Amino acid sequence: MKHLKFAFAICMLLVVSPLCVIGQQSSTLRQIVFQSDRDGDYDIYIMDEDGSNIVQLTDDPAHDAEPSWSPDGTLIAFTSERDGNTNIYVMDADGSNLIRLTDNPAEDETAVWSPDGTQITFMSNRNGNYEIYVMDADGNNPVNLTNHPADDILPVWSPDSSQIMFTSNRDRNFEIYVMDADGNNPVNLTNSLEFAEAAAWLPDGSQILFCSGRNFDSLDIFIMELDGSNPTNLTTRAGYDCGLSVDGGQIVFTHTE
Repeated sequence: MKHLKFAFAICMLLVVSPLCVIGQQSSTLRQIVFQSDRDGDYDIYIMDEDGSNIVQLTDDPAHDAEPSWSPDGTLIAFTSERDGNTNIYVMDADGSNLIRLTDNPAEDETAVWSPDGTQITFMSNRNGNYEIYVMDADGNNPVNLTNHPADDILPVWSPDSSQIMFTSNRDRNFEIYVMDADGNNPVNLTNSLEFAEAAAWLPDGSQILFCSGRNFDSLDIFIMELDGSNPTNLTTRAGYDCGLSVDGGQIVFTHTE
């Protein structure tokens, strides 16, 4: 689980959907699900959107991380090493009824629900390098969408489920790409010499929020048009792993001092 070995904190900045690798706001509840190592290893927690009423949902000596709410708020998918390697699991929103969705000796991680709740995208190195996969919400019918020798990571659904945004180093450095939901027509949106990481579409699908190191000395949050044009810097030395609140009115991001 090489993307998870960091110390994370959840912060909110009043600026401008529902996806963040580290923390995510429910689309139906006034709660945020997040990962924390406050008890010595990473587990899944929920809290009210103001940071109160923190409840621990998982308690396993292995790492449980990368939580993702189902669109109806009843389920949480997450990544865990509890069975020896990294796989995707799902549980009820109160932490009960744990089910393992993937069972592969490779690393399966970063589960993201489709907006209609019928499918889950994830990234896996089961073919030797990281690729973007999609499967039914019950774990059946996994399909490799990217099929590229580079690393393709961090999938994000568009609000209408027609496209999937992802991060890839297929053009040297990591940049943001978008493809049809069936894996066709991949397009590089950022075309920059600096690192960029896929984050989220605005809820109305009109623009894309992303994190980038194009300011050279820091990772910052940007917003751009759907075709990658007009990237606008929203922050100064803000952080990374950014996403949006469900109503699009706030940015949630990771920041370390």
